[in-house]
Amino acid sequence: MIPFLTLLASAALAQEAPVNPQVTTLIERVRSFRAAPPPLDERPTCLTGLVAELKEHRAHFSPEQWQEVALALDLPLSTPATHAPPLSDGTCVGNTGANSLVGDHFVVYWDNASQAEAEAMLEVLEYSWETIIDDLGWREPEGTPSVKLRFHISNQNYAGAYTTVEWCAGVGYVPYMVTGSGSFSAGSWYKTMGAHEFMHASQFSYGFAHEFYWWEASATWSEEYAYPSSNDWADMYQAFSYYPYIGMNASSQSDQAIFYHMYSMGIFATYLDEYWGGHDTVQDTWVQAASQSGTYSYWMPDVLEDMGLDFDQVWQGFMATTAFMDFRESNYYSDVRGVESYTTLPASGTEPNDAAESLGLNHFSFDEDLGEPGKYLQIDFSSPDAVDWNVVLVTGSGHTVYESVALEVIDGEGSAWIPFEGEHEAFLVVSPKDEDASGYNYEWTRADTWVYDWEACLVDSETGVPCGQGVPNPDDTGDTGDGADTPESPEPTGCGCASGALGGAPWLMGLLALARRRKR
Repeated sequence: MIPFLTLLASAALAQEAPVNPQVTTLIERVRSFRAAPPPLDERPTCLTGLVAELKEHRAHFSPEQWQEVALALDLPLSTPATHAPPLSDGTCVGNTGANSLVGDHFVVYWDNASQAEAEAMLEVLEYSWETIIDDLGWREPEGTPSVKLRFHISNQNYAGAYTTVEWCAGVGYVPYMVTGSGSFSAGSWYKTMGAHEFMHASQFSYGFAHEFYWWEASATWSEEYAYPSSNDWADMYQAFSYYPYIGMNASSQSDQAIFYHMYSMGIFATYLDEYWGGHDTVQDTWVQAASQSGTYSYWMPDVLEDMGLDFDQVWQGFMATTAFMDFRESNYYSDVRGVESYTTLPASGTEPNDAAESLGLNHFSFDEDLGEPGKYLQIDFSSPDAVDWNVVLVTGSGHTVYESVALEVIDGEGSAWIPFEGEHEAFLVVSPKDEDASGYNYEWTRADTWVYDWEACLVDSETGVPCGQGVPNPDDTGDTGDGADTPESPEPTGCGCASGALGGAPWLMGLLALARRRKR
């Protein structure tokens, strides 16, 4: 069921490991993790992905290199092909400790931590089991109930934790969890950390198909169900606001922005939860993945389509929602950074310096004072790149979306209109979608971006005429008397302005069908 981990468990330690750039990067990541992080990163973190990459590249480490990272993160110094059967206390894999505390589903081990910390950790773990397994119905972790899950409080004084799996003879691959002793110095963070890590333990029972970011994103989202008053997820969601242009499915253990962005994409799980069916929709993404055989390769557009949802429709709603952070606990969300704001019309623009990666977002705002009663904001979009585009025009105020329109972009061109009467701010949100920008081996630190441009203008009606061009007069055929009709248009208005009713011109009806509008 888990061929990826079979390779990890059977990898032999190289006697003379050559210099490997990936190993060097991972060692630096371990070292930097233990050092003082930059301001955005001043928070404890999950190290599940880092540990997975360390184990994947284990054979390329020298004995000295592996000893450094193993001691730093409480990993096994050797890699036996199999592990012994379960221990007498019910656990099976991983390091133990001088002290232990046995619960219904877990055993907490420790050396230098206090008895009170161990008791508090066990209480959190058992409560997380009750919430996630018993109440919400997620799968029990692999190996249970045959064995209890091991949770080790490391002697290393860092604030972080991880979940991984090892082979247990006669049982199979069993998850276990490790945390640094410093995790108990970070206030109540150890509580949401325990819920987060236990969610990883459950995720392993659904296989390895999802791209890695979704492991961290949905585990971060799940913290709200276990400890709703803590709101620790909000600290992680800030990374989305800082880096909205980073692709939704980006993952990296070496790039700090991408690393924290993985957790911040819990905001998409929250969106599915609040707007597309509740908790069950997020869980269904994992149920759907259980039937897949790939490793870190199941792309979210395919996941949702396989669930019977229209990904583009879902994604366009997410784009509109993030423009105003229209979520239930909106006061815990930060507005997106790097928004290009416009205070005059007509206006035009191109992709910003931080151009959107695949499934990343660029936001452009238009001040509400630009609107006038009875007027529409029109956007004309164009791109020469052969990539799928999701482009949304949305109005709202504060943390409330009022109305949104999705441009239908065909052959790189599209237009849309939205009422813009001076009562609500407007956003243009742009997101490319490239199927090749997915999977475990895509180089997100050098992700592709695409070029585009747009024009914005204030118009009297939904005409479909590009900004800066006049509206054709159906009564003016331009008949020259020589048998050739040469339609003539009025002089350009500079803003696509038009007066009078739309009429029934057939050329207009098809254009109007391009925009799909939603109100809340």
